[in-house]
Amino acid sequence: MMSGDPTVTAPVDRRPRLEAGLAASLPGLLESFLSRQRWFAGKARTIERAALEDVAWLPGAGEPRALALIGVHYADRAQERYTLPLALADDPGARSGIGRLDPAAGGAWVVDGTGDIATLHALLAGFARAQDLPARAGARLRYGDLGLASGPLFDPAALDPDAIRPMGAEQSNSSVRIGRSHVFKRFRRLPPGENPELEIGRFLTAGGRFWGSPALRGSLTYVDAAGAATTLGVLQDLVASRGDRWATTVGALRGILGAAGAPEPLVRDMLVLGGLTGEFHMALASDPHDPDFAPAPIEAADVARWREQYDTLLHRVLDTLDRRAAGLPEQTRADAEAVVRARALLARPPRLPEPGEAVGFDRIRVHGDFHLGQTLRTEDGHVLMDFEGEPARPLAERRARQCALKDVAGMARSFDYAIEAARAAVGAAAAAGAPPLREAFLEGYLAHTLERGAGFLPRDRQALDAWTDFFELDKALYEVEYELHNRPDWVGIPLRGVRRILDRARDR
Repeated sequence: MMSGDPTVTAPVDRRPRLEAGLAASLPGLLESFLSRQRWFAGKARTIERAALEDVAWLPGAGEPRALALIGVHYADRAQERYTLPLALADDPGARSGIGRLDPAAGGAWVVDGTGDIATLHALLAGFARAQDLPARAGARLRYGDLGLASGPLFDPAALDPDAIRPMGAEQSNSSVRIGRSHVFKRFRRLPPGENPELEIGRFLTAGGRFWGSPALRGSLTYVDAAGAATTLGVLQDLVASRGDRWATTVGALRGILGAAGAPEPLVRDMLVLGGLTGEFHMALASDPHDPDFAPAPIEAADVARWREQYDTLLHRVLDTLDRRAAGLPEQTRADAEAVVRARALLARPPRLPEPGEAVGFDRIRVHGDFHLGQTLRTEDGHVLMDFEGEPARPLAERRARQCALKDVAGMARSFDYAIEAARAAVGAAAAAGAPPLREAFLEGYLAHTLERGAGFLPRDRQALDAWTDFFELDKALYEVEYELHNRPDWVGIPLRGVRRILDRARDR
């Protein structure tokens, strides 16, 4: 651990005063600040109190800057922890000011450093210095996983501040582009433990197991005094792309459905994407000795759990649909009523092994939140990204081994949304048929997995189709529930998806 570093922004004799000021003033400012942030997950809860849990001062000249860990305690006794970069300024200027410290602590403005280039520069400098930064009470920030991939890191001393640019919308993580070489992704909400984005990135990069994802170049971890580690962020190679696959697919579909384009190039793209996804799963299943990645047999208890989760979701969704169908637009109401009428059929999903029957294939680590928006279109093909899973789910669930067909189902449902979005954009004049994206993706996927003897898929094609239909139905029902509560105008998309899956299963 470092001590007495002369490059630390806040001189040693100022730290106690500044920390005391933050501890005293920041909690009272946070409730209003957090409620205005798009990325804050606790808007629907009542905040009982917020606290400054820890602070690490960042190197560099000028204003004092720090990375703070914020604890949020809710009235329902739930707790969350967030990371927040801070700058302390006499005048915030155009920057996002959180509020002012107590005059006894100097009265400085506390500025959200998320978009502050100097604060980001100070945070990123640790990757080149490769030294821990001290926090309070024996904790530290650890810059690790350096040297996993070949090639030089950026030089913060020579880096033009204009080369550091925040990327994208304010979501559950905050990404920063560093020149033309790297991206740093900082996780805002911090469940204790190692984030799957870091874990999977390290596994794929260190072993040279998979070329179709950004190489991991470093990690930022908070290590408390007892040695418990929490992932704060990851440093990755920047991928030159033509855009995310959602945007490029919807754009291509608009031309196809508007009779202005040919479907063959897009279908070929999805064949390639399916193959890359298969290679990704083969890589995740490639080490039988790694305790965190070794494939494990699917047991009867796994099947029973998935069935129980499906049944619970099904009854909740159908009951909600039954109550709310009358308020939906005419065509959507007809789809909702058809799905409700299919309750008995939905309660008997495509046949899975019964209790006591052998399952015969493995669970593996998976992406966990796989859809078109998690892939980039490049000059050479595609790149898969964002391996943290669904941020709202518990970390243990995101790290658990799953059936690989859950990822396949997630992408299949994404195709459905893309086709519907394109159809809506071109209007009623759209051609009736859509290109077979799901079929092409599945063909490419199976060519790189099933045809190579992958142990994480059923060998029998009928069983494979049944499992795939099951997970697609599960995902579509989840989407119905989400859209009913968040985007009612979109609920027709997953409702029609449920009907198509049932029709496809009946036609086999």
